[in-house]
Amino acid sequence: MSFIFREHKGLLDESMATAKEFESKEELLAHLIVVHPYLLSNVSVFIEEYGHDKRTGWNTFIIHQPGYGVLGFTNKMVDEVEEK
Repeated sequence: MSFIFREHKGLLDESMATAKEFESKEELLAHLIVVHPYLLSNVSVFIEEYGHDKRTGWNTFIIHQPGYGVLGFTNKMVDEVEEK
């Protein structure tokens, strides 16, 4: 069961233009390291419920890292995505 991730940008249209589908949390984390090479490797990335976004129709989850900030949003709780 896949999920969609979009990067945090200034405008929703800019953010949605970065939307990508992933199959696992590990796949998403590998992508985040490429997109954000300055992520703090010794600090966890957190995924938390953010609420329903009427603009996208998503039950949205925010991905952030303390000391770095918001990385983006997903349409599902990544920890609950079933592995193949």
